[in-house]
Amino acid sequence: YQKLLEVIKDPAHGFGWTGKDPLDRLVIFTERIATLNFLKENLPKDLKLKQKNVEILHGGLSDIEQQRVVEDFGKEESPIRLLIASDVASEGINLHYLCHRMIHFDIPWSLMVFQQRNGRIDRYGQERTPQIFYLVTESENPKIRGDTRILELLIQKDEQAIKNIGDPSALMGVYDREKEEK
Repeated sequence: YQKLLEVIKDPAHGFGWTGKDPLDRLVIFTERIATLNFLKENLPKDLKLKQKNVEILHGGLSDIEQQRVVEDFGKEESPIRLLIASDVASEGINLHYLCHRMIHFDIPWSLMVFQQRNGRIDRYGQERTPQIFYLVTESENPKIRGDTRILELLIQKDEQAIKNIGDPSALMGVYDREKEEK
C-alpha cells in the first residue's frame, strides 16, 4: 500500500498525481473485492481527496450503477478523479476520455487480462500517452520469486505473442481467461 501511494504521489518515481485536475483521472485495478474496499476506505484520506472523488466499480453493482460510474468518470464536470475497479471494468468500457494513468495493484495470471485492462485507457481517441504501472511483490527468499517471476513469464509470453501474431490472447489459443490461467 505504501508503494502504491508513492507511485501515485511521487513525480520522480511515479505519476506525481494529486487528483486536483479535473482532466487528469486515475484508474487502479485490483483482483480482490476486499482489496478494492480497503483502497476505497484508505486512499481518500491518504491522497487528501473527498469521498466523492473516489468511486469503485465491481460486478456486485447493478448494471445501471456500473454504467453511471463509467459515464461519470468520463465527464469533466464530475467530481470523480480516482476509479478503483475489479476486472468487471477490464472489458468493453471506455475510460480514456479524461484518464491516461493506470495502476495494476496486483498481478493477474492472464495475458488477456493485462491487455484488456490496459485497453481501457490505451485506445483510439486517447490524446495523451498512457502511463501504466504494475505493482509486484518481491520475496526476500531467492527461491520464492512470487509476482516477479509471474510477471517475467507473462512479459516474455506477451512479447513473443506480439512478435509472432500480434494478439497475445491467441498465444495459447484458448480465448478464455479461466482456461488460460489453468
